[in-house]
Amino acid sequence: MRHDASKNRLKLLISLAVLAVVFVVAGIAQFTGKRWTANRDPISVTRPPVTQPQARAVFGDLTQELRPAPSVPAQVPQPEEPQKEETDRARTTPGNAVSSASIDGLLDRWRNTVVRGDVKAQAILYAPKMEQFFRRRNVTRDVVLREKARMKELYPNVSRYDITDVQVESHKENVAVVSFRKEWDMHGERRFSGSHRQRFKLRKIAGDWKIVGEEEMVVYWVRRG
Repeated sequence: MRHDASKNRLKLLISLAVLAVVFVVAGIAQFTGKRWTANRDPISVTRPPVTQPQARAVFGDLTQELRPAPSVPAQVPQPEEPQKEETDRARTTPGNAVSSASIDGLLDRWRNTVVRGDVKAQAILYAPKMEQFFRRRNVTRDVVLREKARMKELYPNVSRYDITDVQVESHKENVAVVSFRKEWDMHGERRFSGSHRQRFKLRKIAGDWKIVGEEEMVVYWVRRG
């Protein structure tokens, strides 16, 4: 009886051991199967994020390396408005082309006489009687000559005398008004420099343009010393 009990106990232990091995193998197989399935699942696979091309700024302007197709047609740039000087000159009729060239020639001669210091040649460009000479009115050419000679004596050396931004304000057959920016730098014992906007009124006398009015419109800056 004792031998049979021992034999039965041995069989039971062997059965329990086999059953334990089966459970262990089944557990390992189940765990391994889940892991293998998880590795094959495309949804759970971690992919690196797709980076879109970034915009690149160039001197404040946004320039993209890749641009989507435009949803609206590109606008055709409109022509710029003409500058005032071009507009004024465009208003001059073809018949006044010769007169406009004569006005430009007068301004060139006026500037050149100042640079050369030829006050007599400059005075000839003025009318015998002026309607306006800066703050004075109805003065003669002799008054203009004396004033130019006084300036020449005070500032005999001209380093700079430029006329720019010439605008014809009005232009008729025998009368014209022209303005320009003047910048100068002259010196003698003292120095005199500055910039202002000046206006001439011109009138044709004996077929030639003469200055009948001279005035200061805007003073930008002046230095004396």
